[in-house]
Amino acid sequence: MLKNTFGIFLLIFSIASIAATEEIDYDLMFNNCTKNSEGPITGKLGVCSENVSQKIDVEIKALSKKVQAKLGNPENVNAKEAVNSFNMAQQSWVKYRELHCALAGEYVGSPMYSYCPMKLGIERIKELRELVQ
Repeated sequence: MLKNTFGIFLLIFSIASIAATEEIDYDLMFNNCTKNSEGPITGKLGVCSENVSQKIDVEIKALSKKVQAKLGNPENVNAKEAVNSFNMAQQSWVKYRELHCALAGEYVGSPMYSYCPMKLGIERIKELRELVQ
């Protein structure tokens, strides 16, 4: 009985570990949202991209903390400088996203105000995932 319980625990723990490391496909999430939502396309684009962007921002913050921890490793002689450089790069990226998407919204159209930050966020997550590995 104890052997079976331990086996079940290992199986559940393994599944939980795999799920925790699974990467979210935000493009798929957005596409599913727009397919399953009703109303005009511009409304769906705005609502869906806002919802996905909120989830993206959570992952960006979590990945940023992981990058900072990796760069700030005490074994790294230049840990402080590396963390400062990363923080400056991240702040610059946030400003770039803000300005670029404002321009896109003004010249392409209002859906870009929410769609553009989502798309840039998806790309940033890919970059941060690489840094964490």
